[in-house]
Amino acid sequence: MIRRCLIGVLTLVLGGCLMRGSGTAVYDATTGTRLATTIRSGLFLTTVRIGGRDAGPFLIDTGSTGNVIDTDLAQTLPLRILQARYDTESQQTIRLAAVGDLTVGPITLRDPSVVIMDLSSITSGFGERIAGVLGYPFFATAVVEVDYVRQSVSCFDPAGYRLPRGAWQPLILRMQLPGAAARMDGDVEGVFVLDTGSNGTGHFFSDF
Repeated sequence: MIRRCLIGVLTLVLGGCLMRGSGTAVYDATTGTRLATTIRSGLFLTTVRIGGRDAGPFLIDTGSTGNVIDTDLAQTLPLRILQARYDTESQQTIRLAAVGDLTVGPITLRDPSVVIMDLSSITSGFGERIAGVLGYPFFATAVVEVDYVRQSVSCFDPAGYRLPRGAWQPLILRMQLPGAAARMDGDVEGVFVLDTGSNGTGHFFSDF
């Protein structure tokens, strides 16, 4: 699978980072809600604007606890480093930094915190180097519709959003990872991470 190594690193490293409440979000009602996306191996990629310039591709990943910028892209951006630590699993120094405005479709995050790390380990699965990952801080500011049938992703201001059909289902949020309860044969139940950054149908931890 393309990105199992990535989610492991992000979950471990960002668990101790103060990602909640970093920056504010502004919505542009004149901008279309549907993001320009490409699909690689069943995963959605999009382009973002950072400090007024286009950057991409970014993986749209509910399984990431933070917004991530690759080290190559980070070298071209004005950054303010907030903290750094060496991660033994990925064998690299991972930094928490503040960047300028980050815009995704109609949503602009003002002065968001991002994680800087080398994403070259997942490049081979996409055919090009990934510039970054959109994770929890992005999803926490908007209603994000991921439509696998129509192969589209759209973003909305939660203040004015109305569910067009169906009904809301309970979301279980643990360590900034979204999950839902599922039941299998034999009345076995468990909480599963809802992960748009995974291209597999389902994965089981050995203890479960």
